[in-house]
Amino acid sequence: DSWLDDEFMPDPEATKPDDWDEDAPERILDPNDVKPDSWLDDEPMTVPDPESIKPEDWDDEEDGDWEAPQVPNPKCAKFGCGNWVQRTISNPAYKGIWKPPQIKNPAYKGVWAPRKIPNPGYFETCNPNTDMPKLGAVALDLWSMDSHITFDNFFIGYDVDEAKEFRKQTWKIKYQIEKAQMPEPPAAKTTDVVSDMLSAFKEFVAYIKEIIPAGVPLSLVATIVAVLVSIPCFGCFYMCQRVTTLKEESEEPIETEQSNEDEKADEEEDEEDEEQPKEEEPKQQTIEPSTEEEEEPTTRPRNEAGEEQIMGKVNGDDKAGVKPATPDPEAASEHGEDENPTEPDEVEEKEPPFIASGELSFTIVSVKDAGGSDLFSKPDLYIKYAIGDQKGRTKTVKSNRNPTYNQEFSITVNDANTEKLEFVGMEDDFLTKDDVIGHAILELNTLQKDQEVTQEMTFVTKKKSKKPMIMTIKLKPTFGKQ
Repeated sequence: DSWLDDEFMPDPEATKPDDWDEDAPERILDPNDVKPDSWLDDEPMTVPDPESIKPEDWDDEEDGDWEAPQVPNPKCAKFGCGNWVQRTISNPAYKGIWKPPQIKNPAYKGVWAPRKIPNPGYFETCNPNTDMPKLGAVALDLWSMDSHITFDNFFIGYDVDEAKEFRKQTWKIKYQIEKAQMPEPPAAKTTDVVSDMLSAFKEFVAYIKEIIPAGVPLSLVATIVAVLVSIPCFGCFYMCQRVTTLKEESEEPIETEQSNEDEKADEEEDEEDEEQPKEEEPKQQTIEPSTEEEEEPTTRPRNEAGEEQIMGKVNGDDKAGVKPATPDPEAASEHGEDENPTEPDEVEEKEPPFIASGELSFTIVSVKDAGGSDLFSKPDLYIKYAIGDQKGRTKTVKSNRNPTYNQEFSITVNDANTEKLEFVGMEDDFLTKDDVIGHAILELNTLQKDQEVTQEMTFVTKKKSKKPMIMTIKLKPTFGKQ
């Protein structure tokens, strides 16, 4: 019990420093982050698209009241709007929970294991044929689903001819007796469909004559007979198919425990053994079981989308909020140029610098008009996203075509010019594989640095519908155009 398995132990002489604050938060508000004076608190993030027009084929009774699609508010892209949230930074005073450092355990002796002693029952023989006793029994370790399998008459040897002769004297005799005692298979039932239908029709006509009173018009009787006869006619086709199947089954031979092919092969093999003379000194042969196995063909899973993914449409102006560069009159005067500003169309506008890498924080807000694989129920929808090796998904909202998520995610973007953020709408299935409903792709090189925007992404769906599947998403990158 005094054996210690721990190689290291906490330093008993270490003490917690007096200035160590375990309650200090990991992140704090950035004191340099100040709300802009031009920030619009009451301005909505999205507004109806002023250029959108109600489709001519829109049916208010079938499709509901028409509403213009929402687009990002241009005022928000320029000044910023909505609920302003102060940025957070890492707390320089954060240290976490204090723990004493680990030192080597002076009482550590290593991993304990029982010592080994010579085995009194161990033995080794170089001549098993002379030193080992003769075998008196054979044991089988067999796992089978059939309880009618029996084993007897085991043969151990090296000569194939002796094994065949042993089979003739044991198994062959027993098999012939069992085959003679097998009951004959029952004869197949045959049915004459035409004669049975004619006799049934005659009985039906006689029954109609009995139940209909005298004086009833023949036209009414014919109508009643036609209606009553048409009902069983629907089953005639099924009856004919069933009788044909029974006849085919009756013509097929019934297989027994030993098939006729195996029996014929055994008889031919016995005849060959009788015709071939035995050699005086039979060669010793070792029968080795075949270890070759047929490789099962592997099927590669097919892509559920089936086609190349197409970028979803993102409503809104990609260049919203980018103010073109204007010349500085003071800088122009310093270089000896004319103080009068040139014409606006003659000024050379410089492209703002573009930052290609950074972090992207986004919130999947909601999805509208989501379809499903089942026409009679609403989908259990969740959204997956992927960019390179970074993947994630939202929660599953049960039985809802317009689910709301409001889930925040964060990813690292290495090159916004080449990388794209892909979204896939999935239907959560309990028993089968999840179905793909639609997908959309976000172009990252259209975003602006440190500006939070709300966009609506249109999904490319597998099934056509009157209303497109639209996802609302909030984006805030630390890269992009400045």
